[in-house]
Amino acid sequence: MSAPHCRTSNKTVEIDGYTQPGAVENTLAPDQGGSNAVLKIELQNASVNPLDGLSSGNNFLALIVIRGLAIHHFTNQIAFNSSASNRVEGCFLGTDISGSVAANTGNNPGNGLRLLGAGDYVIGGTNPAARNVISGLNYGMFSFQTLDGTRIEGNLIGSDASGTASIGNRSTGINFGNARNVIIGGADVAARNLFVGNALGAIYLSGSDSPSVFPGTKILGNRFGTDVSGTLNLGNGLNPTSPSQPLPTISLFAGNPLRGADRWRLARRGQSHRQQRRRRRTGRCVRGDPHAAQYVRSQPRPAD
Repeated sequence: MSAPHCRTSNKTVEIDGYTQPGAVENTLAPDQGGSNAVLKIELQNASVNPLDGLSSGNNFLALIVIRGLAIHHFTNQIAFNSSASNRVEGCFLGTDISGSVAANTGNNPGNGLRLLGAGDYVIGGTNPAARNVISGLNYGMFSFQTLDGTRIEGNLIGSDASGTASIGNRSTGINFGNARNVIIGGADVAARNLFVGNALGAIYLSGSDSPSVFPGTKILGNRFGTDVSGTLNLGNGLNPTSPSQPLPTISLFAGNPLRGADRWRLARRGQSHRQQRRRRRTGRCVRGDPHAAQYVRSQPRPAD
């Protein structure tokens, strides 16, 4: 998809691993969580050179749907550079084909998704068959461009496929720059993402100092630091110095149950030219209280 001579198109390109004999889509209901998907196609970088697994070029306008693949050992398992409404569904990124362990335990496990176009991408979805496992990586997904309209729904970010054990990502689960109208989670339980074991934190949003740097962006209905049942303590984050400062808006974080000794679960960073080295704002919300996402404690309680 990333070849220099790919022609532009308004068609759909679908790469569907579930068409392989023996492959089975996840059937676990949203309130069960986890994924019982059986994958049969595994993409692995056997080269010593840094390569992307699947990528789209800037001028590749076809809508890309990637389903049912286990992808690991690449610099970026999937890289979208185009502005098409690409989708990733039912994949295991960073784990082995069983979704139970990290595939790459070396020094550079790569990133799950690099999103560098402005497309309204959909990662996961509310259908159980769309649930991705994005674990055992450096970043689960990252973007330093201005995403617009991207939805991240129903994924397991940092856990194994069962959603009961931590595999983790070595940096953050999600690291986004100036994101517009990005929805992480949702009011429907089917849209809930699970974030566990992400070493530097679950979600990190960075941009300018302006409170409007994330217009329309919402993080809601997710679970942080716990398993799919909401009872086990699996944790997120290792940063011991996160300051207690108010977020500029309450609506960015809403209704996200948290659990465990997570020191840096959610973060919003704003920078100006005079404050490049100063961490500006971090925040987390408290279990069951959609209006409590105003402050972060540097020493959290055992369970919130």
